[in-house]
Amino acid sequence: MLDSNTRGILEKLIDEAVIKLPALLFVARANKSAWHIQNETDYVMGVAHGRIMTAFLSDFVYRYRREPSLDEMTEASNVIFKRSAELKKAAFESG
Repeated sequence: MLDSNTRGILEKLIDEAVIKLPALLFVARANKSAWHIQNETDYVMGVAHGRIMTAFLSDFVYRYRREPSLDEMTEASNVIFKRSAELKKAAFESG
C-alpha cells in the first residue's frame, strides 16, 4: 500500500502530465505519419502513462532504496487509470 506521501507524489506527477499533455499531442500530430501513429489520443495516453510510471518508479527507488512491490505497482497503475478521463479531457481540449 502506498503511503500518503508517495501517493501525493504520484498525484503530482499526474497533475504535471495533464498540463503537458497538449504539447505531447501537438508533437504526436506533427509526426503522425513518420511515427506511424494510428490513433493520436491512444498514443499520447500511452506515452503519458509511461512517463508517469517511469517518474514514479525513479522517485520510489530513490526514496526507499528498493523496487516497489507488485501491490504498490498495481496501486500506482490504478491511481493513474482512475484519472484517465482527466488526461483524455486535456487531450480533447487541446484540439
